[in-house]
Amino acid sequence: MIFTNPLNRRQWIQRLTSGFTGMSVLNSAPRLMAQGQQDPHFLLLLVIPGGVDTTYLFDARPLSHTAAGLQTNHLDKNPVEPTQWRDSRGNSTLVSRLVSDLEKYRPYFSILNGVVMADNFDGHEQNINFMLTGNAFGGDWFAPFLNADGRASVDALGLGNLPFADRPTNGARSLGFSLESLKSLGGSKTSNESKVGESIEKSLIHRFATERAQALAEAGGGGGLLSIGSKEMVRGLQASPQLEKRLQSLKFGSFKGIPEYMDAAHQVFANGLSRTVLIDLPKATGINVEIDAHSVGIAQQSAAAYTPLMKALAEIFEFLIETPFRGTKQSLMDVTSIMLTSEFTRTTRQIGSKLAESGTDHNPLSNTVLLGGKGFQGNLIVGQTDLAQLTPAAKGQPVSYSSVSKAHRSLDPEMIKKMGRPFDHKSLKVIETLPEVFQRQQYLTMEHVVNTLVKAFGVTDKASYRPLAGDRALTPAMPLDRLLKT
Repeated sequence: MIFTNPLNRRQWIQRLTSGFTGMSVLNSAPRLMAQGQQDPHFLLLLVIPGGVDTTYLFDARPLSHTAAGLQTNHLDKNPVEPTQWRDSRGNSTLVSRLVSDLEKYRPYFSILNGVVMADNFDGHEQNINFMLTGNAFGGDWFAPFLNADGRASVDALGLGNLPFADRPTNGARSLGFSLESLKSLGGSKTSNESKVGESIEKSLIHRFATERAQALAEAGGGGGLLSIGSKEMVRGLQASPQLEKRLQSLKFGSFKGIPEYMDAAHQVFANGLSRTVLIDLPKATGINVEIDAHSVGIAQQSAAAYTPLMKALAEIFEFLIETPFRGTKQSLMDVTSIMLTSEFTRTTRQIGSKLAESGTDHNPLSNTVLLGGKGFQGNLIVGQTDLAQLTPAAKGQPVSYSSVSKAHRSLDPEMIKKMGRPFDHKSLKVIETLPEVFQRQQYLTMEHVVNTLVKAFGVTDKASYRPLAGDRALTPAMPLDRLLKT
């Protein structure tokens, strides 16, 4: 059973694909989940590809910034001032009107602003890689670490797409399906009839392939690359019948939109297919608007696209809260961690364009990540960005930003990229300093966020924790312990 239609790396960015990532199930070496597990824990990874403009969401700016010619605002013809959200620890962020539907769900998630991505690469692919692997050019991604006990058949299952620009070195056990393809492999709510065809377990081809792979694994004494690879092939072939059965156990109804995607995620979790489900949120929402807004026309359209995306996110939280996890008295929210992110955010404007005619460019010096659900404290606001305060115009000079570090200026001399502020990872507090030189360990970075996620899943193997990019000692970045439930 081999899936075709490999994903083009640029297609994920542009959200033009309608198929799924090509992977051979026989080569995926699926593992088996122990039935009746005592502590179910899953990850719902929501991605908005293209580079979200967080000023329209959880890192808004006062209208005075637009009036000063420093910040685009294509959201409204008659813009309104953003409102302030505060948490119990005194931290705050300005938010736009678009996130109002999420306010009642704040107990279930925390906002991480000013998350630094790749500080020396602006490209989509490099920052997708960085988000997933901690390296701009690829490496090991985090989903397999969450499945290190081997209870799930595959490490991750993407509904829509898998956002791999360069295939992670440990990505062979991650599968991507269109929702339609996943449904075609399962059954219907009213029938137990298999749609897969001849059982893998009874297939003569499967038996022949297993025997040949076993022979190759034993031929060279077991120490060579051919033997090692053949052993992996044997593992995959032996586990494929169980994976087939779990796929066939999926029963789909006639849901549409977000309920359909969430029902699929629930079934993937409950049937032991995967502990991680990745959903391309724009695709699940059914919108086809570009948010990589380099032109003013696209910027105006993408601003409107955030409305259905935030409504979809609210719908996801409601589904998680209201849906009992199959076979338990817990809700799906009780057993699922949630992470929402993009590869980076946007610049405040474009140099050389009038503000009303300006799109935005890539900004990996800041990002916003939502973390919530099982294992995480809710209703916290963590981290901040700079370029937040204005200095009044001096004689003959325009209004400018105040309190900007030399470290920022060295990475962004044009001053159009909001950057995360220095950060204390133990207290989760912003540090009121202006560093002379950029050093990643002084900031809230994606490495810290991912290590917090890994720790929330109870992973203790230090090799599963990311070092800060550029750290030759490979010291794991500190998890944000105060963000975790104890």
